[in-house]
Amino acid sequence: MAEFSRHPNRRRRSTPRKTWHRGPRRTTASPDGYNVTEFEKRRAKGKAPVLDVRSGQEFAEGHVTGAINADIHSPDFAVKAAQFDKRKPILVNCHVGSRGAIAAAELARIGFKSVFNLEGGVDAWEKAGNPPEKTVSR
Repeated sequence: MAEFSRHPNRRRRSTPRKTWHRGPRRTTASPDGYNVTEFEKRRAKGKAPVLDVRSGQEFAEGHVTGAINADIHSPDFAVKAAQFDKRKPILVNCHVGSRGAIAAAELARIGFKSVFNLEGGVDAWEKAGNPPEKTVSR
């Protein structure tokens, strides 16, 4: 005998509907954070640029290998960010993650499709055993 829903003319499904999900969703509305391992995997592929949003002085003291400096508090942040392809993924980092999250939200707001922030920032990246690169800001 079939079960009935509250509505008398509708039958209940005998099996629940299945929802298919292929991993975490990445959207412009909510930039996601990456832990150090995920961040390194993405960075090692070499297809996503790394944007360090700390000040030039902080950047010079040590940064993720191959990162490009664009201070989030600088008036020309959007201009520096515009040099990257908005359709391709971009990795963002700061010292501990808070400025990176702000920058990731700003990049998503101006149209970047895939923005990923390093959770814990360069601090977590160094604690995971990655040696920082020390150069002058670019």
